[in-house]
Amino acid sequence: LIKNTFDASKPTTCQLGSVILIYLYINKHSEIVQEMEPSLLNLCVMILRNYTKYNELFLIAALDIISYINNVDFIIANTDLITLFLTDINYPVLQESAFNCLFHCGYKGISLLINVANKYPAYQQFILTKLLDTPHIQHIIIVRELINEFYTKDSKRINFALAALNRLYWIVHGEDNIEFAISELFNNQKINKNLIASTLRTSGVLGTK
Repeated sequence: LIKNTFDASKPTTCQLGSVILIYLYINKHSEIVQEMEPSLLNLCVMILRNYTKYNELFLIAALDIISYINNVDFIIANTDLITLFLTDINYPVLQESAFNCLFHCGYKGISLLINVANKYPAYQQFILTKLLDTPHIQHIIIVRELINEFYTKDSKRINFALAALNRLYWIVHGEDNIEFAISELFNNQKINKNLIASTLRTSGVLGTK
């Protein structure tokens, strides 16, 4: 299948089918990835570098294979190539695949995405919006910022923060010391006690007892 896709001069439907089959196969047989990784990554780079000769589905399949293999060093070395596909709003699925390639690298990937957003203003809205849509970023930025609101003297802001956290329960759950921070609000007479109790129930073990 890999050999069948390496002729960049004549991309065909058969080649596209081969790339998609490769992606489906490595998803079901992950044990072969390590053995075939160099060949698979070389194939994907070849497709991406010859993007003018391939239609969108080829490029999406190549990016998804890179994302699945998740070789961080390889992705970092090819950041400029991958970020080419973050730019065109006419191809949102292709943008999504390029974003996932970098995001799946963990902290390094997030850092790369932020650097790209800072360097290229045209990418900023897409990248930053996508980051804010991910539970991981919501957890480390939005949730912690809402918890910081507990330490203000503005009861309206505190009630608003509680209400927001109550709606984010699937992200809030597991946040260190959140139960203690919320329970401390019982001492504040201006905070809605039912809202405190409800947020405790959705935020961790303490609230379920």
